[in-house]
Amino acid sequence: MVELVDFLLAAKKATYAGKGPERSPSRPASHDLAFERGNLKYMDTYLGSESFAGEEAL
Repeated sequence: MVELVDFLLAAKKATYAGKGPERSPSRPASHDLAFERGNLKYMDTYLGSESFAGEEAL
C-alpha cells in the first residue's frame, strides 16, 4: 500500500498539480496528462479552462 501512495504522490506532482506537460488529447478539447512508473500508469484528464471537469485514473 505504501508503494501505491508513493506512486500517486509522484504522479500528482508530475502532472496537473505540478504543471506537467500535456499529452495528445484523448477527446476533443480535453487536456491529458500522464505518469508511468513500472507497471503503474496514472492519467489525469480535464475539459475546459477556468471552470472545468476532470477525472483521474490509475
